[in-house]
Formats: sequence, C-alpha cells, structure tokens
Amino acid sequence: MHEIKQIPFFRGKEVTYEPLNGGLTNTTYKVFMYGTPVVLRLNGHQNDFLRLSRGEEANAIRKAHALGIAPAVLEESEEYLITEFKPGRMLTRLKVHQPEFIRKIAAILQKAHTISGVGRECSPFYLVEQYLGGVKKLGLAFPDGLDRFLREAEEIQRRAEKHAVCTAAYCHNDVYTINILENGGELCLIDWELSGVGSVFFDLATVSSINRYTEEEDNLLLGEYFGRIEDEYFVLLRDMKVMNMLREVAWALLHHAMQAKSPNHHFNYYENAVHFLNRLKDGCV
Repeated sequence: MHEIKQIPFFRGKEVTYEPLNGGLTNTTYKVFMYGTPVVLRLNGHQNDFLRLSRGEEANAIRKAHALGIAPAVLEESEEYLITEFKPGRMLTRLKVHQPEFIRKIAAILQKAHTISGVGRECSPFYLVEQYLGGVKKLGLAFPDGLDRFLREAEEIQRRAEKHAVCTAAYCHNDVYTINILENGGELCLIDWELSGVGSVFFDLATVSSINRYTEEEDNLLLGEYFGRIEDEYFVLLRDMKVMNMLREVAWALLHHAMQAKSPNHHFNYYENAVHFLNRLKDGCV
C-alpha cells in the first residue's frame, strides 16, 4: 500500500487496491482512487533482456486507444504503466472458437496492424533470440531437443524475409485470450509489452496455435483478415505457429532462470517450457 501510494499518479490521493490475476510476467493491480478504478502494472524484469522502449510501448497503446482497441494510458515510466480500467472479461475458450468472434479477432488485428510511427521492432525471431540469450547468461541449460527447432527457426526466418507482410507491420505479439477483453461483443487488446514491428502472421498464428484452431477455423481467420485465401498463407501461418511455440519455450525458460515470483500468481515455468517443446516434437503446432 505504502509503495503504491508513493507513485506520483497516486500520491496524496485516497487509494486502495487489489491484485489483478492473469498476467505471468508483471504484477498488476486494480487501484481505486476515490472509488474509481485504474490498472497499475509494475514492470517485471524480462525487459532487462529484451531492451524494448517503454516509452514507445506507451506510444503504441495511445495509438491503439485512438483506434478504439486498447485502454487509455494515464501515466508511464520505466518501472510501471497506469491505464484506464476497461470493464469486461477475458475472451472465453468457448467464444474464441465461435465464427462471430473469430471474425472480431481478425478485425481487431487488422486495426492493430495499421499502427504506424512507433519506432519499436520486435519480431518473433528477436523474442526467441533475446529470451534464450538471457537463459544462457543466467546459466540454465537448454532442454534436450530444442536445438533442432532453433535450426528450423533459421529456415523460417529466411522464408519470412521474402514476404513484406512478415516484416513490416506493427503487431501485438501476445494475442492470448488473457489479453483479449470482451464486453458486450466488443473486443479490446491489453498488455502491449511485447508489441513491435514484426509479422502479422505471428499474431494470427498465436490465436490459432494456442487455441488449437481447426483447419476450418484457420480458413475463416485468414479469409476474414485478408479478404481472400492463398496457399502460401497456410505455409506462413504454420511457420509462425512453430515460432509461437518456440517463443513460449524460450519465455518460460528465461522466467524459470530468473526465478520470477509475484504475489499475483504461482506458475511452473520450466514445466510450461517442456509442455510447448513436447508439442513441437509431436508436431502439434
């Protein structure tokens, strides 16, 4: 309570708070100022390895808010981010498979990918490289079988570089259901910490892969997003599903190595890394 009250935005105000569960990287709170809620994110330490600009993250969120797809930024620093509290619930596993919401997801990603003027690059290849660089620095050995998929990632990167759509759009890079709020059928994207210029297929693949979309659901997602279907889209989507699995492995290994702890959650990071690596080994991207 005392530390939160010392943040300039809250100083001298009547403040109470409660943890907001869901995120696994940072610590977030729902803070009430005179009874009105805002969201406070206390930044974790993964950015020590990613070196992404916090100021440009806030700039991107402001642009996304202007598009009607993100909460308003109220104050930011290297240590924290304060945004408006958006009412709603995380998009449920049931709704994420409904055609109506697959169309809505495609539409909100289309809007997100129009963001421009933010000098922040963050491709899936960068994420994997930086996460695993941190793992090495912290002295944690890679699990058996990971090297094979890192070699595959190099081939995927070479293919991606031939397609502008894979390298030149501003992307959220963390499109999980915990980061999609739904209120009365309207969607809002939260947690833009990993956002940056990268591949639109990575955002699409994250939705598809983590929710285990069927071929029919992938068809709908791609058709709604692009307005047409081309054979190469499925190759690019599959490639980025592999990268999403690798990102999950690398992210979890880094956080295991950091021994991240938070009052908001208890999570077995290494077990999560092994889970996604096994999915790769089984071809379940």
